[in-house]
Amino acid sequence: RRAFELVRIVSLGLTLAALLFALHRWLPAPAHRIRSFRDLWLGVVVTLVLWYLLGHGFSLYLGYFGGYGSTYAGLAGIVAALMFFYIASAVLLFGGEINRAVFDLRREGWQRRE
Repeated sequence: RRAFELVRIVSLGLTLAALLFALHRWLPAPAHRIRSFRDLWLGVVVTLVLWYLLGHGFSLYLGYFGGYGSTYAGLAGIVAALMFFYIASAVLLFGGEINRAVFDLRREGWQRRE
C-alpha cells in the first residue's frame, strides 16, 4: 500500500512537471519564449512545490475555517473550487515570472562578458 502511494505521487509529479515544462515553453508569445531547459526548471520546480503546499494548505483551510456551506449553501463546493483554481493560476504565473527573471539574468550576464 505504501509503495503504491509513493509510485502514485512520483508519477503524478513527473506528469505535472512535463505539463508545466510544456506550458512554460509554449504559452508565452513567440518573442518572449524561453528555449532552454535550464532556464525553465527553476520555475517549474517552484510551481510544483507551491502547488503541493497549496493543496495541503487549502484543505486545512477548508477543514478549519471554510464555512462556505452556511453562506453559499449548495454552491459552496463550486465557490471553494473557484478560489483554489484562482490561487493555483497565480502560482503558475509566479513560476513563469521566475523563469523570465532567470532568463533575463543569464542574458545580462552573457552580455557583460562579451
